[in-house]
Amino acid sequence: MRHRGRVGATALAAALGVAACGSAQKPPPEEPAAPPPLCSYATRSEGTSAEARTLAIATWFAFLLPGYKLATGEVTRPLTNCTGQAVRWSYANSECPDLEADLAYLPPVPVKTDDLVLSSTSKLERLVWAGPDRLSDGESEGPVVLAEFTEKAVAVRAIGTLRALPGRAKLRLVTVQNRPLLVAEGEHCPEGPGNKCFRGTRLLVQSGQRFQPEPLRREDGGCMEPAFFPLARLQTIKTKDGTRQQVKLSSKLEFVPDRVLVHEEVEVHELQGSTVGRLVRLAQADRVIRVRAGKLYASDASLWNRMLHEQ
Repeated sequence: MRHRGRVGATALAAALGVAACGSAQKPPPEEPAAPPPLCSYATRSEGTSAEARTLAIATWFAFLLPGYKLATGEVTRPLTNCTGQAVRWSYANSECPDLEADLAYLPPVPVKTDDLVLSSTSKLERLVWAGPDRLSDGESEGPVVLAEFTEKAVAVRAIGTLRALPGRAKLRLVTVQNRPLLVAEGEHCPEGPGNKCFRGTRLLVQSGQRFQPEPLRREDGGCMEPAFFPLARLQTIKTKDGTRQQVKLSSKLEFVPDRVLVHEEVEVHELQGSTVGRLVRLAQADRVIRVRAGKLYASDASLWNRMLHEQ
């Protein structure tokens, strides 16, 4: 009986060893294959050296804006992107039909070097925006891509239409609640004496291979306002009693893993001619923007809009 017990224990240990060895030899699960690029541009140099990671500005224009004419800077209209799709800002959901509908497109002009914005997200990836269309509020509009330098080409991994302020513009990707957001910060400086530059940030949501314009929504899903955040702004208004006031905004966006924090401060001063007078009102507010199922939900409307509507 003891002998059989020892044999049984030995056999059991051997079986467990074989099972453990078999499980250790199982290959790791394969990572899902990356989707094919939406479009690509063959490069003259091959490999991933520093020389292969650059394109001339004119080449980016020719790639992003089919019909671009190098000699004149003109672009064939209506605009299309490298996939052949129309380039036009639009919200896909019917609950926001009039959002930003008051903005007008200015007559087209030839594109120039400053109309291209390029930012690196890694050694091989670039965010690139070409903004040939101009709007009445100082913003520009055009195709934006996330492009990757491969061995023999530049491959577009994500694409969309971006409307943002073009001056000193910067592009970056942040992740909030496991969803990539495209952050476009820039400024506009109106021509004319006394005009002040103002800065602002636009957010786009990346859904798969698309950068999507999404409005800020209330908790019930209703449309609230664009995902555009003035960072520094100055405006003169006339109050109901006929006096003039200067409204000054300063705000800051903070991106954390589970939300976007918007810190806002608005000062209202009396105006006596062109002289800034006493402080009439000072207000501060913090808003929270959350991302759920590819949509943006805001805890409140912007302090800037609320204070202007109260005047």
